[in-house]
Amino acid sequence: MRRYLVFVLFLFTLTGSLSALAATQHAMQFQLRGYVDATQTANLPYRIPRLGVNADLFQYSTGELIQNLEWMQQAHIHWIRQFAYWDQLEPQPGDYAWDAWDDLLETLQD
Repeated sequence: MRRYLVFVLFLFTLTGSLSALAATQHAMQFQLRGYVDATQTANLPYRIPRLGVNADLFQYSTGELIQNLEWMQQAHIHWIRQFAYWDQLEPQPGDYAWDAWDDLLETLQD
């Protein structure tokens, strides 16, 4: 009797595991909807890695900023993330201070 009970418990566990596996596979196929799963194939298009940095560009004078931007260009840095703090952009409600950002963007465009 005990063997029979263990066997039935094993069958229930196996059936439940297979059902969960099938449901997971179905959910993954539904989520991907035709996209290639990168974990399943190495045949993906070549992507050029682009280096980026976090930088506080406001700490530099104009000359230092130009020099640092040249160094970043020589290091093949393509992305710069500069934090924008709202309390500096709008010191008083309705009073916006964009002067520093205007100067920074003008330097970056050159």
